[in-house]
Amino acid sequence: MQSTSEPLSDDATLRFYADTAEHYSQLSRGQLSADLGAFLARLSPKDRILELGCGAGYEAQAMIKAGFTVNPTDGSPEMAERAQRLLNLPVA
Repeated sequence: MQSTSEPLSDDATLRFYADTAEHYSQLSRGQLSADLGAFLARLSPKDRILELGCGAGYEAQAMIKAGFTVNPTDGSPEMAERAQRLLNLPVA
């Protein structure tokens, strides 16, 4: 459990994504995790997925196209904005 004196976010990581969000989102375009298919195969059709750290939203998009309901989230507002534009749905 995290103590209350420790930060709840990593400022260096958030700065990295803020500074490189456009470049990073282009790098990850079309790059799906090798484990995504195996993960989805273990779920039932129409299951809901909470995606923590969705980045630019490409894997969320693939999960939605596969018929799942996805709640995408990302700690970087810049990456969440890109995912929101791609997915046309709110990204927390």
